[in-house]
Amino acid sequence: MNFEKIFAQAFAIDENVKKNISIMQDDDYFHLKLFKEARFDKIKNYFSRERRMKIYIADKYSHVVSERFKSLVDMNFLADNFFSDSNLLDVNEKIRQLEGSIIIFNSHMPQWSGQVSTLRNFIDIYFKTPNCIFVGWDWDNHHTVHISSIIAAGSDIYCHAHFNNDYEMASLNDRRFRVSATTFQWREEVILNQINYLMTNQRSNEPLGWHVRYGLFGYREKVIHTLSQTHKQIGLLEHGSSYFQRSELERLKDWGNHKAHWVVPTLNDLPCRVFDALITGGIPIMPMFLKNDPELSQLDEQDCEIYSANDIIDSNGVVTRAIEKFNQGGEVGIFRRINFVINNHTFSARLARMLKIIDDELDI
Repeated sequence: MNFEKIFAQAFAIDENVKKNISIMQDDDYFHLKLFKEARFDKIKNYFSRERRMKIYIADKYSHVVSERFKSLVDMNFLADNFFSDSNLLDVNEKIRQLEGSIIIFNSHMPQWSGQVSTLRNFIDIYFKTPNCIFVGWDWDNHHTVHISSIIAAGSDIYCHAHFNNDYEMASLNDRRFRVSATTFQWREEVILNQINYLMTNQRSNEPLGWHVRYGLFGYREKVIHTLSQTHKQIGLLEHGSSYFQRSELERLKDWGNHKAHWVVPTLNDLPCRVFDALITGGIPIMPMFLKNDPELSQLDEQDCEIYSANDIIDSNGVVTRAIEKFNQGGEVGIFRRINFVINNHTFSARLARMLKIIDDELDI
């Protein structure tokens, strides 16, 4: 360990933070807030008269919204390229389509990554739809700050998944709420249809932990590489791997074949894979900082295992503890973990939470 380097880097980090603070002193950020307050007053007035609301989310998530939730609301789905380049006629038609709607969008909409023109189109449509409620559900505010900033600026209500960069987002949106990401691989009905398999399948003691490679996060990759030397079902997948081309049932059986699942976040985020592990009945092996995450405050301590820096170097002990918890809990433990997600943390539950936030902000 070179503590002198750590000492020196503390000052470099401070300089970067001060640059951000300096940028956020610009009057334009205040004027944006004035605009958004006036816009939201008009939205409240509009929806006080017009109570029937269409709800739009990206089509890529249509498979994970429960049938029960769809039956309770007027649910609609936007094409994944909805905000991509389009001519003026298309824009006007899109504005008419969205009139009087709630649009819940997030940073995983596939056409957004690296597409400045798409972000500009999105902002253009936001400004031209005064009778719509835009809700930004930002899963990546810990590392794609440029997209997060546009989402925060172009939403009436901003729901961040993580606790990072809060000052920057606060400069762009006063209506901020924490709504964490969650499993988006399976809706409730799929899990319940496979409950017998998940409860009775003979699972491997080998922990599962395939993570998609993100080049920016070198520390994370080193952790995964270290673990992969001992555990052959832990490793890195390249972007564009065939994993999500497999059927949801094939993916479910992958997860359901293991008792424990190793979780390596990119930074200090709460990853979706925590809920993937729980909803398939497994034990997530999580870093120590997640122990105090409010979203997990009701999780039974027998349903997760916590690892430290020492456990990365010598991982057999923490894996053994996770397997012991799984074995001791048996079918009761599996059922409890599945219920923890189905009752509180499904994709549909997150949508319901955001609709409640909207109702509260509109005073409905």
